[in-house]
Amino acid sequence: MKMITIIIAGLFLIIGCDDNPVGSDNPVGSDNSDFEYISINVKSDDVDYFTFATNSGTTTVAEEWDIAFQAIFWSPMPPYAPEIWDPYFTSSYEVARVDVSELSDLNSIPEVGSFTSDFTTFDEAGENSWYETDDNHIVQPLDYVYVVNTPDGKYPAFEVVDYYDDQGESGVFTINWKYLSE
Repeated sequence: MKMITIIIAGLFLIIGCDDNPVGSDNPVGSDNSDFEYISINVKSDDVDYFTFATNSGTTTVAEEWDIAFQAIFWSPMPPYAPEIWDPYFTSSYEVARVDVSELSDLNSIPEVGSFTSDFTTFDEAGENSWYETDDNHIVQPLDYVYVVNTPDGKYPAFEVVDYYDDQGESGVFTINWKYLSE
């Protein structure tokens, strides 16, 4: 009876083990899980360099980063015009912008011709914008998912889901993301 109890306890221990421990800085997995990342407030004049492999960012230029979140400050004709922060993100890798409602709608890697080198959502014409504003100047993300062609061949896809922190302060990107392949 003691031997059966030991075997059952051993099976529970083996079955209950998780490959990605809670609190792990390395979210890489093969289960196609969704992850979340919340940037620093980019209106503090810092650039947040984000890396998918560790699901983390830094305000100093890292040797390897996948996306940089930032904002440009405009002050047109004070005191008559309001001050403006223009938020955007860039990547030094190829990125494809896919017109889908949400991240869960995308499960395959876009065609090679869909990717753009040195991707940025900042342009004066507004053609690459990731957001629109309502009548109250509230930033609302557009229905796009972005796929990054990283050197490791894992093709992370992400969507911007918010630009405000829990207190309602603007300048904080929240993205949901997942790997499309490994």
